[in-house]
Amino acid sequence: MADWTNRLGPQGSRLLQQSQNFNQINNINNYITSNIQIPTELDYVLHDIVNALPNSGNSDKIISYLAYYYPKIKNASNVELLTLKFLQCPLFFSSIDLLSIETMSKLIELFQYIILTKFKITNPSLPFYEFYTSLYDAIRHAISADSTAYWKVIPLLSGCISSISYMNRYNNHPQYLHTISKLNKLYIQAYSNSLQAVYNIHLMSTLQTPFTLSLVYVHEYMDDSFYAEVCTSNVSIMEEITNILFISNTGLKKGSLLYSDLSYADILKSNPVLRYLNRWVFVYSRLLENNRCSVRSIHTLLASVNNIFTFSSNISNNNLESLQLKPDKWNLIKYIFFSVVMIFESNSKFIISGVCPISEPIFVIASQMQHTLFNLSYVLDQIGAGGFDSYNFLFDSTSYLLCEKSPEMLQKLLYSLLNEIPPTMNKFSDVETSKLDYFLKLVEKSLPYLKQDFKSTTLSPMLATIFTSESSKKSTIELSHSIMINFLDKLIDSSHTSKEMENIVYPYFEKVISHFPKHISFNQTSFIITKCGHASVSKPQFIFTLMDLINFHISMSAYTPLPERRSFVNGNEVIIPEKLFTRRAGLVGLSFDVLQFIPVDNFIRMLDNCKRNIDSLMGDRDIYTLYDLLWDKILSINRFDSQRGQAGIDWWYDNVNNGIVPKL
Repeated sequence: MADWTNRLGPQGSRLLQQSQNFNQINNINNYITSNIQIPTELDYVLHDIVNALPNSGNSDKIISYLAYYYPKIKNASNVELLTLKFLQCPLFFSSIDLLSIETMSKLIELFQYIILTKFKITNPSLPFYEFYTSLYDAIRHAISADSTAYWKVIPLLSGCISSISYMNRYNNHPQYLHTISKLNKLYIQAYSNSLQAVYNIHLMSTLQTPFTLSLVYVHEYMDDSFYAEVCTSNVSIMEEITNILFISNTGLKKGSLLYSDLSYADILKSNPVLRYLNRWVFVYSRLLENNRCSVRSIHTLLASVNNIFTFSSNISNNNLESLQLKPDKWNLIKYIFFSVVMIFESNSKFIISGVCPISEPIFVIASQMQHTLFNLSYVLDQIGAGGFDSYNFLFDSTSYLLCEKSPEMLQKLLYSLLNEIPPTMNKFSDVETSKLDYFLKLVEKSLPYLKQDFKSTTLSPMLATIFTSESSKKSTIELSHSIMINFLDKLIDSSHTSKEMENIVYPYFEKVISHFPKHISFNQTSFIITKCGHASVSKPQFIFTLMDLINFHISMSAYTPLPERRSFVNGNEVIIPEKLFTRRAGLVGLSFDVLQFIPVDNFIRMLDNCKRNIDSLMGDRDIYTLYDLLWDKILSINRFDSQRGQAGIDWWYDNVNNGIVPKL
């Protein structure tokens, strides 16, 4: 061999040397491959996770790593390894104050994504139940190895629990259904224990908030005993929830967020708190349902309501109607309003359930809820309360509580609301009109419980101003008439003298006639006239005065067309034409409502007067309708007073349908 190599020239010797060097390198590589383990992709991921420092800005990078690698892991031990290493990640878990609301939300949704992605794989190399078991084992080992690690595992547990409903709907692994179900219960129990441990150390509210956020992801899977324990370990949680939503910088910022340049979509994208308003409401309701009454719980309930009241006052006094010009922001406002109503409904149910004895703080809570609805009344007017059962229950229950149990608090509330309504009716904004209308609704509801001093010195002058002001809105006038109708009902049942009745009824009756048809419809006016007649029935001469007043307005009235009535049926506007065409004809028809109060001796004379008014009208289209209305009125009177009724029927066939056989 040596002889052979000696015969090589310089170039051949170099080639031989290169060949020998290559073989040596190849042997070394073979040795490394067979005896030294080369780092895998998972090793690099684990290295990045345990070396990701706080404030390094790598949180999204780590989250994307986990979202990508977790579902692809083919070994159960690696699932456990990755989970344990992640729980040691300094970026997220070196200190509890690193777990912000945004971070908590991202981590919960990360593990929700991981579970759902893995669950959807139909033929995985690592079965789902093994993956799910390994993940739970890692969480359990982390807590057993470090008793303070309970706060670290909450986002992992929350993400897994929030996936349960999907797994129940789409049973991709029927053979492991029982195993997965048992694991779900273990996850839920582990979450319950961990959250209770967090609440038991009584963190500052800013540190505790992210853990409270986790409730909105798991709320539907927790039982009543869990919520009762939460209320015991965190007695201020109702206040905490409304503070998160309405006051804090992570929520609505006392309302200032609504006036920012951010769109609705941007707000929801950047704000995990507001993405789940409906879930917050559900959590609040479940907590209150399982709250054991104590002095502390009543005070935290009051603080909770005050948070919402502060928010409502801020937006109410900050050009609220301008937000309606931004449809997406207005959608958010409506969403918030519904949430407020649902929270308050839970409060009202808690109060009237009798769990807690009725006391002064309860009345303050009811008053503050009413004041909040007053502040948000403009939003309600745009939505409408028809069919809104939760709102109607809330309004009725709080009104009843104040009226029946604390009239003094009710009166304080009314004066407080009145101070926020401009004293003059000129150029009311839409928000101010809504507030005035809400005030009038509350007055109408509580009229029997109001002191006479309030009625005479505050309410009566206010109604007089509304009735005479040219700038009064139709809705305001209708509500004022509604109050007067209730007032007349009370007069009928009271011991007022005839003179006192006249002094109240006559000026009001005149206002009613003047408001038809601009502010009140034919049917509304007819109803009010009937009420005025009932209030005056004890003095026949005054009834004639009312009829004379109508006759005067008939003689002075022009043939102004009656406007169509607009009503809402199932949220859709419906136009309802009036039975009559002109104001003059309408007034003639309204005079028929006084007939039932006319004494029998003067009944025929008044029927003759009605006939003259009909016959004096121009054109035939209203005349036939009016005669039909008059006949209906005569038949109606006959049902309760046969003497006048029979006289009216005889008059009809003698003067209107002469010669026609009566058909009764």
